[in-house]
Amino acid sequence: MARKESTGGQTKSSSRDGTSWFDKYSDRKKDLVCILFLFGIIVVLFWKIITGNMLFAVSGDTAAHNSWAEAIKHIRETEHVEPLWVPYIFSGMPVFAGLLFPRSVNYIETLIQLPGRLLFLNGEMSWFVLHYFLLGLFMYLLARQLGFSQLPSLIAAIPLMINPYVIHLALIGHGSKLITLSYVPLLFLVAHRLFTKKNMLNFAMLTAVIATMILSRHPQIAFYGLMLVGTYLLYEVILGIRQHPKEEGMKVLLFALAIGIGFAISAYEALPTMEYANYSIRGGSETGISKGLDYDYATNWSFHPLETLTYFIPSFFGFSSSYAIDVQGQEQPLELYWGWMPFTDGPVYIGIIPIFLGIIALIYNRDRLARWLGIFSLFVLFLSFGRYFGVLYNLMFNYFPYFNKLRVPAMVLYLIPISFGLLAANGTSFLMEARNSFKGIDPAKLKKRMKLWALVCIAIVVIVFIGKSGLKSFLSDFMFTNAQVDRQWGQQYGPAAVTLLHDKRFEVFWNYLVWSSCMSAAFFGLIYAYLDRKLQTATMVICFSAIVAIDLGLMASKYIDPQPREAAVVPYRDDPTIQRLSAESDTSVFRVLPVWGLQKQDNTLMNFHLQMVTGYSPAKLKIYQETIESCFAIGNRKVFNMLNVKYYLGKQRGKDGGEQIGAQLNPDCLPRAWFVDSFVVSSSKAQTFSIMNSPGWEPRQTAVLEKIPSSQPGKSAGSDVSLTHYASSDITLTATCAGPSLLVLSEIYYPAGWNAYVDGKAAEIYKTNFILRSIIVPAGTHAIQFTFEPSTYEKGAAISEGAWIFTAVLFLIGLIQQPWVKQRLGMKQKEETDVNHDGASK
Repeated sequence: MARKESTGGQTKSSSRDGTSWFDKYSDRKKDLVCILFLFGIIVVLFWKIITGNMLFAVSGDTAAHNSWAEAIKHIRETEHVEPLWVPYIFSGMPVFAGLLFPRSVNYIETLIQLPGRLLFLNGEMSWFVLHYFLLGLFMYLLARQLGFSQLPSLIAAIPLMINPYVIHLALIGHGSKLITLSYVPLLFLVAHRLFTKKNMLNFAMLTAVIATMILSRHPQIAFYGLMLVGTYLLYEVILGIRQHPKEEGMKVLLFALAIGIGFAISAYEALPTMEYANYSIRGGSETGISKGLDYDYATNWSFHPLETLTYFIPSFFGFSSSYAIDVQGQEQPLELYWGWMPFTDGPVYIGIIPIFLGIIALIYNRDRLARWLGIFSLFVLFLSFGRYFGVLYNLMFNYFPYFNKLRVPAMVLYLIPISFGLLAANGTSFLMEARNSFKGIDPAKLKKRMKLWALVCIAIVVIVFIGKSGLKSFLSDFMFTNAQVDRQWGQQYGPAAVTLLHDKRFEVFWNYLVWSSCMSAAFFGLIYAYLDRKLQTATMVICFSAIVAIDLGLMASKYIDPQPREAAVVPYRDDPTIQRLSAESDTSVFRVLPVWGLQKQDNTLMNFHLQMVTGYSPAKLKIYQETIESCFAIGNRKVFNMLNVKYYLGKQRGKDGGEQIGAQLNPDCLPRAWFVDSFVVSSSKAQTFSIMNSPGWEPRQTAVLEKIPSSQPGKSAGSDVSLTHYASSDITLTATCAGPSLLVLSEIYYPAGWNAYVDGKAAEIYKTNFILRSIIVPAGTHAIQFTFEPSTYEKGAAISEGAWIFTAVLFLIGLIQQPWVKQRLGMKQKEETDVNHDGASK
């Protein structure tokens, strides 16, 4: 009889038929082989990126991030300060709005990247490739921590590491999302270690991982990571609190403390970011009181329940990739996605074999871990439905802390490869024991079922091949249509192009239907051959791994488009107009309005240090967004004038036939600061915009305030103001006035950091014209200074450093307490002996 032992989801066995060839290796060698297999997949998949020092496809988000980085670099080099305010986009934003910071306190990430980048030849994108490998490595180690043997752990790691939903992050340049996601399985691993063995070392490790995940700068993924571990802890507490109330209570306490210290470590970034969020479109308001995102905006990328079918056939609703076609003599990228979201870059597909293995686990091997994984997978799936399953989503949106600041419900599906990957490991463990009557399952009956399913899959392939035209005719009545996209294509290219688009959608669907059916047939055939004792255990599982790697690798390769470094050239770099304006031939302080930016969000001009009134940011100030919607949208030139727009930029055809930028001088441009004759106090946002959009309003003469100033300002006659120093976070003016006057500064109103001083004494800043600032200047000649000095910045930095030191001390103490360390240090250990009942030591 075989010996069977189940621990935490793993099944260990010695086969009746002798030891498998893989079992002849030691555990350490098995782990090394599996990790090298994961490494090999990454090297093959990203070979050109690694060896050719090439870039991933240059996307809009990548360009946007690079523009922020260039702006920050310029401020640092020219002003010799820590860049805290960036004046080049939306008339000014704090650097925190781009989730960028002058310093880095993410020390663990830095330590990992130093050797990790060398592992992938230290190329331009080596850090990106490194974190794909870390996804697989940490997932593998998590599965091992949970008790699975090496080969099932390998099955768990591959779907997370190279599924197309993750790989497409490289295509769109979402590096922070990838880095944060890579730490989620590590978070689960160290949390499980702490829950299993409560000591100071494990506690310090959990604290450090939580901090590192949060500092990786994608709060939504970090939130989901904590949700993953939090629900697992809740499940464990519910099951064990009656038998072990103190132990379960200690788990909760330690996890809560670790989160608290982890957030303290991230305070340098978290405090100013959270403060800014209260003023941004991500749930903020003009008063700085957090309200949460608008529901429609938050649920815009809700995952429709029918799209769950993409887990079985990745192209069921189409997907965007490198597909293109010749339309009227021009190559056009095809809009193949026809589901319910505005668009999607990559399918959520994690491989048909891991899905089947997970289902097998839920049917045949529902141990304690598998039950939680099944429940959690359903919870994640239902949550991703967003507006299509409001029962759950609305409950979270309305009552769960912070959840109403998250958007794109489908983003939570990044957790499915983790939960279902572990289920796949569980299903694999079951199959490795299946021919030994494991858990009372009759191997003969199971073999018949696998044979039947293999034949069904083969039959599907045959039918689909024979009846391709009939299948297309039948499905085309209710599938492959995207009304909005199809209408645009029809208007631009004609009805024939729409028919072509539908044909390509069917073709892609059909190809993957055949492919998925063939892999399913191979999967069930391998199990049948194994149960029929034609294959050894290790051979079957390695075949599973190879098929999963090929399946996902081929899909992932569609989202890897290596580009030479030259492809990252910044647009408009050689444009004469841009060069003239950015070369400061006009030495005055001014802003520009790229008119194309009113429709198409673009922050490219940040690269040339031009201050724009438009740009691109997913978290711009709420007051600015409302001004765009209420004033920019109707072309209110008076608002552009008050924003110091000196040049209107437009695109035109140059002499060589190429695109060129033209600049039109705005003669009505107001200076960066001016005195007004009068003011009105508005009682509401609607009234403010009504005044600003009225024909009779002149920003040079009348300011719109939201409160009565402390002293009554007089006429601006005889008053004068000049800009004596302008820097990103420090603006100095000299003003002269006959009596108290209201000085308007054409800079964005942001009370969480901007302070004003008149002759060194603090002055109150008034919100003016909805987005600008003003102060009362007393009679006489005065030095006026506006300084950006957010208190949360330095406070957060001090908290972060202190919390890191505290965690490091805990880690060192915990490390010294380890028996193997004590032995190495020659420290005396407390004797621990087991004594038999007769008094003899063992």
